[in-house]
Amino acid sequence: SGVSTTAAKTIAPDGNVSASPFNESTDSADTVHFMQENSTPAPTVGSPVTFSIFAKANTASVIQLVAQGALTTTQFANFDLVNGLRTRSSSGILQTSMRKYKNGWYRLSITITPAGTASPQFTLALVNDVTSAAALPAYTGSGKGVYIWGAQIENWDGVTPYIPTAGATVTRPDEVCTVRTDLDFIAADRGAIFADYNMPASLQAMSGAYNAGQAIVCLDNDSVAEYVSFLNRRISNSITNQNLAAAAKIVGSSEVTVEVKRLGQVRNGHQSFISSFINGDMRVFDGINRYSGTPLVSTQLNRLMIGRARTTPSAVSNTYLKRLVYYPVTLVEAELVSQFNSLS
Repeated sequence: SGVSTTAAKTIAPDGNVSASPFNESTDSADTVHFMQENSTPAPTVGSPVTFSIFAKANTASVIQLVAQGALTTTQFANFDLVNGLRTRSSSGILQTSMRKYKNGWYRLSITITPAGTASPQFTLALVNDVTSAAALPAYTGSGKGVYIWGAQIENWDGVTPYIPTAGATVTRPDEVCTVRTDLDFIAADRGAIFADYNMPASLQAMSGAYNAGQAIVCLDNDSVAEYVSFLNRRISNSITNQNLAAAAKIVGSSEVTVEVKRLGQVRNGHQSFISSFINGDMRVFDGINRYSGTPLVSTQLNRLMIGRARTTPSAVSNTYLKRLVYYPVTLVEAELVSQFNSLS
């Protein structure tokens, strides 16, 4: 209502001419300018739902994402597409994100937690470029607008990669890498790992089975439940405060972890660590602090998994891994520092 859009008029983030203008009407009186998607399947109460879309400034610069239906009150967030800022968010939004793409595009998202079984109704609105606008403001439009592309609704507590679809629900495989067990460069009882990575703009909480964490890298045995894993793990009921932990376990013993308290999940955060491990000695260096523990480390390590761990579900990480270095030997303290400084 109060808006117009035309398909495939400008270049989208994927390089194709498939993005659309989203323009307010030219009015003689105050009007709410919005477009609503209301065909979302019924949610599960308490299970988050995320709405995302790509947007780019044109003659207008501020867009509002709104959630209704499954909530007791309307929830919204405003995004400034010129300055790259989320300028206002209502208190019932679980989280928002705004990630910059090339050519002036941003991917925007809001995440809600449904309070009822009614289908969520997600809405795009123009707000007359008022960064502090309340939900769905009425104003006299003059024809201004933005560009939009790639809307996506998902039953998850954060944004995942965009999947083009023509109305049907689709999924895609997780982006993980598992190194074959018949390769001979993996040491069975020791090693060291350096990882350099960026956290996503949209963090994803760890609940239910994902209390196991989100693993950046894991060494394990393909048939025995023994492992050394480096993962973000929730330490409280929060979408943030999910610190990095180095965890080791062998059959017949409890898991022992070394918590790296400085490396919590931070939106768009750039992080690095290096660790050396052998039975009775695990050390982690984050560039500033040193952490250590004395876990029992397997002597049967034969597999390297990148971006996941051996749990079910497989503790898939949402980080953007920039560099990973595996050493089939342990490193002394001075080597941990020198290797970290040369690689980070």
